[in-house]
Amino acid sequence: ENVGREALENEDYVLAVRNFEQILEIDSKNSIIKNLLGETLIGQRRYKKALLLFFELFEDYPNNIGYICRLGFCNEKLGDLNKAEKLYIKAYEIEENDKESVKWLINLYWNQKKYYKAEKFLKEDIYRDGILDFSDFQSFTKLLETYIMMDEVGDLLKVINDMKKIIPNDVESRYNVAWEFARMGAILQDADRYNYAEVFYKYSKSI
Repeated sequence: ENVGREALENEDYVLAVRNFEQILEIDSKNSIIKNLLGETLIGQRRYKKALLLFFELFEDYPNNIGYICRLGFCNEKLGDLNKAEKLYIKAYEIEENDKESVKWLINLYWNQKKYYKAEKFLKEDIYRDGILDFSDFQSFTKLLETYIMMDEVGDLLKVINDMKKIIPNDVESRYNVAWEFARMGAILQDADRYNYAEVFYKYSKSI
């Protein structure tokens, strides 16, 4: 298992597969190894075989959102986008506070250029409990990226103003937020989106 994990981390997928499959020959029900093998197969882009593994894991652990999302991703890569969307939403409904499913779902919408659908979902996620707090930070960030793709400067500034309200006063949190916005500014600068980069740099500096 240690050799397999190290190989997976080093993207030596052939060695990782060999070791994980050897373990499953001895312990065919080992869900941890099945998951690792599934992730390795995804790394190899062997989505059909990975899908079978994650479907088995989903049947055994129907409320595990990690397995559900990876099953959705395999369906997405194999072209069944509707099934992928349903699986991501299912994972979200099981655990709304875990943002892993949000990441998968929004990436699906972005890849299809369904920016308005992404915007609608993220707003519902942010405001569903009627309270703006730091737990909404990741969804706010995804919403900012969505508005950049939509080229909606006005909405972008509104979201930034809302985000200012949820940043904790402790130094570490503010530093992490400032770093994240500086990082986004650098990405935008590299993409020649200077008007957006300037907004993010100024916000980072103000924090």
